[in-house]
Amino acid sequence: VENCHFKSGDDYLLISGSWLSKNKYKIDRLQSAYQDNYLVNSKPIFVNYQDTTVSIEPFEIHINDGILDGILTIGSFSEGRFKMSNFDAKVITQFIDSKYLDLSGIIFGELGFSSSNEDQTYDIDISLKKGTYLTEPYDQMNLAILLKSGVMYIDDISMTRDTSMGFQLSGILPFSNSRENKRTVSLYTTFKDLAMPMIHNLIPNFYNLEGLATGTLKIFGTLDQTNFDFNAEVKEAVFDRIFIGDIDSKGAYFSNRLDINYA
Repeated sequence: VENCHFKSGDDYLLISGSWLSKNKYKIDRLQSAYQDNYLVNSKPIFVNYQDTTVSIEPFEIHINDGILDGILTIGSFSEGRFKMSNFDAKVITQFIDSKYLDLSGIIFGELGFSSSNEDQTYDIDISLKKGTYLTEPYDQMNLAILLKSGVMYIDDISMTRDTSMGFQLSGILPFSNSRENKRTVSLYTTFKDLAMPMIHNLIPNFYNLEGLATGTLKIFGTLDQTNFDFNAEVKEAVFDRIFIGDIDSKGAYFSNRLDINYA
């Protein structure tokens, strides 16, 4: 394949290259425009084939005013490492059909992964600036996460907007108990003037919630029996269609029992 050119309206994809040998292909030019985003390679990209494994040698791609570089191997064992700087995360997240990745913002940092039939590992260490998450605007967001053997180790998930809003989460969150019994959940979060509608963006069928929440929440236990401590106040709270006003409460949920210290 020496030249491919696809066009739809103002969007297009152009790829040109040549075979260097039976198992190696060189992409001389990779260029694309899609919804006001522009992508082009800065140097040739070399693709190697070996049995059922495809590997891409270290590459560099310019996206708008930023750069994406890395290495990638796809096969029975896949791995990759990508470094991103100074382009909008929406360039990537717009192609991922997940409500949890309704995310935009200028991205900096690294993402790595390894995957086999037995296990998957993802290592994320990125920061984003001047974007939105679940329609909520922010100035700075940090993500430092390791996902390994079905457990998410959260070093830092945080989001701030000037001095008016802040959110920080850390801890351990397993996804299942399939490999070992009674995996431990341990999450701790603090928040200031966090918009409550974010909750029913994450849980669409939940009741309508409005207001700004400030406080702390600690979640612990197991996936089968999750407990929590809370200490929070909500300004101008709305539950479903009911305007409640200002709420200030502290309590805990443990072993199917809810204890409210005060409300």
